[in-house]
Amino acid sequence: MIKWIIGSIMIISLMSGCGVRNDSTYSNENDVNGQRFVNNKINKAWPDEEARQSGWNNQNPNFVGLSDTPPSMERDMDKARQVVKEYTEYTPGGVWINGNTMNVTVYTNKDFSSKKEAKRAKDKLHKIILQAFPRYNVDVKIKHK
Repeated sequence: MIKWIIGSIMIISLMSGCGVRNDSTYSNENDVNGQRFVNNKINKAWPDEEARQSGWNNQNPNFVGLSDTPPSMERDMDKARQVVKEYTEYTPGGVWINGNTMNVTVYTNKDFSSKKEAKRAKDKLHKIILQAFPRYNVDVKIKHK
């Protein structure tokens, strides 16, 4: 009889310790009945809220992202290509990050007549990318297609 009680207690303790964790208790993705919660009411702080927020996503490529995923080097490289494409006349090329240095290569059809003009274009591009990514040391190369 005692062996049966001790065996039952051991089995119950093992089963309760290895139980399946119900994720809905730890996240708010589902409501009580297991159905996804949908709220169709739109709460606006201001009457012209949409007009105020329309340009927020294009203000600054370094704008703080509010997504659930943390920033990564891959996302920084994609954002650097996007900055080159949107704010310059160059075609983005290779972008890579080594430590705290971001290396950016861009391509152009334009022939620079002098070294001074080429340096001016390189400095301008450097300033644009550095403004978007102040946490990196930026190295820029402009190559002819």
